[in-house]
Amino acid sequence: MPIVIFFMLSNTYLVAAPFVPPEAGQNIYETLPYWIHCVVGFAIIGAGGVYYLVWAIILPKIGKYELIRETTVDEIDGWESSVFVKKPLVSK
Repeated sequence: MPIVIFFMLSNTYLVAAPFVPPEAGQNIYETLPYWIHCVVGFAIIGAGGVYYLVWAIILPKIGKYELIRETTVDEIDGWESSVFVKKPLVSK
């Protein structure tokens, strides 16, 4: 348990540390705020979450279909790959 707590605290520090302002004269940006790279990173992660929400949850409900993952095997070399296929919902 102490290792888990230490790991959690170290990761919390790694998330919070970039938001601590640098000392005077240590800022590498001349015109941008020091926290801009953190905000852009969180925005990219958030955009990915919104994309998933729209593509995998909202659109299937609006279009009345479900996404089914199918595994296909390449005939040439036997490599497996997964593809998502739209399957219409059956009305009862």
